[in-house]
Amino acid sequence: MAVAVASAVGFAAEKPRKAAAPTALIAGTVFRDSGFSLPGAGLTVDADPEPGVKVKFKRVSMVSDSRGEFAIRLPAVPMRYVLTVSAAGFETWKKQFSIQGEERLDFSVVLTPRAK
Repeated sequence: MAVAVASAVGFAAEKPRKAAAPTALIAGTVFRDSGFSLPGAGLTVDADPEPGVKVKFKRVSMVSDSRGEFAIRLPAVPMRYVLTVSAAGFETWKKQFSIQGEERLDFSVVLTPRAK
């Protein structure tokens, strides 16, 4: 009987969870020019604000997974960004994009081999 009372007290003591901040999602796959996926490619997202506008944004970096896929969550506020993708032996790929709110943008990135 005492165990049931302790459990009920434990549930009553839990704090309510904060609502998750709204986010936008950019996702996609990195490919070699031959059509095969490219795992281990480095991705960074940097803010690209209008000239003269100051924004507080910390660069987001990650690596594509074993299937070359990636997913990055960003604040759901109107903002311009630059996605940069690079991998050893390949040319760097850059794309400017804008987020307007809670949305999803999909990218299919094809890296070409670097000239020797």
